[in-house]
Amino acid sequence: PEVNRAVSFSGNGGHLRVAESAELRFDQGDEITIECWLRCDSRGANSYIIGKGRLSASQENQNWALRLMKMGGAYRVSFLFRSRAEGEQGEAFHRWNSNAGIATGPLWHHVAVSYRFGDPGSIKAFIAGEKTGGRWDLGGATERPPVVDDAEIWIGSSRGGDPGNSWRGAIDSLAVYRAILPDEVLASHVDFGE
Repeated sequence: PEVNRAVSFSGNGGHLRVAESAELRFDQGDEITIECWLRCDSRGANSYIIGKGRLSASQENQNWALRLMKMGGAYRVSFLFRSRAEGEQGEAFHRWNSNAGIATGPLWHHVAVSYRFGDPGSIKAFIAGEKTGGRWDLGGATERPPVVDDAEIWIGSSRGGDPGNSWRGAIDSLAVYRAILPDEVLASHVDFGE
């Protein structure tokens, strides 16, 4: 309805900034669930819904991010983080993309992703209350801990407002939890009515 308070983005780098806090830092063993309702008008290949860190094109300090990644004709739920250097291994990006996706257009979609840092098998995603599989790429599945620092959280863009990483559409009811929400709880957040 006209009184809805969803935020709209035009894909030009505009974003909302959320102050950094201990509650929004996730380290090894921490659990995260991110969910929202969205309308996707995006044309970018990796459009950010929300992310902590990676605020300029030169920064790679991605503690966590929920994005949509264009693959084929659909936009897939995409979770991204960067692991810390350990021993001989340098930092690396780790990205998980869902098998199912959503289409662009006027319809609203509910998406969610959950993960326990250090446990790559714990990741799961939901689209419209239905669980979907997926796979790790880039640095692959890892048990390494994530990069953690005091970077801000941005909603709707990343990498200095790069249009290729900026959201085009609308976002509503965005939530970040410090837990892996049970499947039935996430499913209950999707109610299309009668």
